[in-house]
Amino acid sequence: EMSIGRITPSSFEVKKGEIVNLIVTANDNRAHILRFNDPSLKAVALGVNVKETRSITFRAPAKGGEYSFYCEIPGHAGRGETGRMIVR
Repeated sequence: EMSIGRITPSSFEVKKGEIVNLIVTANDNRAHILRFNDPSLKAVALGVNVKETRSITFRAPAKGGEYSFYCEIPGHAGRGETGRMIVR
């Protein structure tokens, strides 16, 4: 869930190479666009409008580690709309 200043939960864990179905809900009166920082996940972007729920399906990276994500609407990441996907 995304709302002003936070993404809840701010992290989640997946297995290497598994199919991920990410579901995002905008819990406030703003639109949000979730994107990953890592170039290997540049095709993964999910926009949600006010009070909307949407999902995206993608394959987790084959390399383990932490992959940070953020809301790309100007100012949102600076207010704390960031998180991480942990790949094990």
